[in-house]
Amino acid sequence: MTIKENSVMRLIVPWKLLIIISIIVIPSVLPAELFSPILVLTGLFMLILNGGKIKISYLKIVFPLLLILLIGCIGLSNHSNRHIIRDVTYALTPISLLFAGYYFSDSRITLQKIFKIIVFISLIFSLIHLFQFLVNPLLLLEKIDIIRQKIFNPAGEIIILSLILGLLQYRLGFDNLFPRYIPRFIGIPLLLLSFVLSFSRVGSVIAITLFLSFIGSSIRINWKSILSLVVLSLSFIFFILTTPAYETGTFRSKVSQSITEIAVSDYQDMSDINQKWRGYETYRALLKFSKEGIAGKILGSGFGSVVDLGITIKLGDSYLSEIPIFHNGYAYLLVKTGLFGLGCYLIFYFRLLKYSFKFKKTGNTEYVVLAQILLGFTLSMILSMYVVGGIAEIHNSELLFLSGFVLGRLEII
Repeated sequence: MTIKENSVMRLIVPWKLLIIISIIVIPSVLPAELFSPILVLTGLFMLILNGGKIKISYLKIVFPLLLILLIGCIGLSNHSNRHIIRDVTYALTPISLLFAGYYFSDSRITLQKIFKIIVFISLIFSLIHLFQFLVNPLLLLEKIDIIRQKIFNPAGEIIILSLILGLLQYRLGFDNLFPRYIPRFIGIPLLLLSFVLSFSRVGSVIAITLFLSFIGSSIRINWKSILSLVVLSLSFIFFILTTPAYETGTFRSKVSQSITEIAVSDYQDMSDINQKWRGYETYRALLKFSKEGIAGKILGSGFGSVVDLGITIKLGDSYLSEIPIFHNGYAYLLVKTGLFGLGCYLIFYFRLLKYSFKFKKTGNTEYVVLAQILLGFTLSMILSMYVVGGIAEIHNSELLFLSGFVLGRLEII
């Protein structure tokens, strides 16, 4: 390699790292309406850099998502342009993120380097998060909803991932994920404290899912593991049963109400609707779906369609009688793209799970670790889609990008 070529290579790598950092940071600091188009343009930029070349293996993975994009565009007429643009962008974002992941898997950038970047960013965000409590400790006495309104918590998901990686880094074969000036024995407590003070029920489920998936093949089924599971289960049940019915605003009450909050029903009382909003909006979405004709049930109402709430309710600073997006990503897909679109997403997840189990059986250490990581990401995306919209509504974008990277690495190693 000539001196000129070598200097060019030195310029290329920092640009790649800058793009990776942007993909990780942007969803944490910008609203969805802004970061989704940026991520789509990033994927397009990656495609241009790659000379328009697309791997067949990538197309096989995203083909169901491409079908969803096509189906959603069939029923675009008579909907608000703003809602159409948002839904189309949402559909393009997973496709772009997976391509970006595939693109970087071919480079000299390793998964360990990406994880080091994520841990470094997470530590910065956790310090920002915790500093707000430090300067105003009385916030800890407030109810959870008030804390969330007053505290800027930019990176819940990558903090969870970094915490699990920190706990399991040696088991997974990664070394030195933490920077020298914030070593592991300091970094893990910081991440843990930030995670605890986020009061996130969904985050807790993702943390457990990632942890169990990452240690997958290392779990030994014996009386100790069974006893531990029984104790944890009984502790959780006791935790729920001892929560007073009148208690509201605490994390304990939020956890105890988690199941009833997402229970789908036609609630009539406004207090029930407010407390069980996720279940109510899902009910209204399913009601709209049930009233569709055969074509509407199969292909949905198209991107840009909205759901009538049957009431006028204050959400944020606005009063709304209809909504275009919901907490339940599966209901979102059912309304917009029908049974066909929902089926496409299930096929997409099935393929990711198939890759995970296929490579876990190889016995090759590197394959097994990557497969366990992919399994954790996939299960987390499947679960979060039911309660916060998931990747159908551009949540879990970092996990999606990393899934693309892992899939690319599984193909080339």
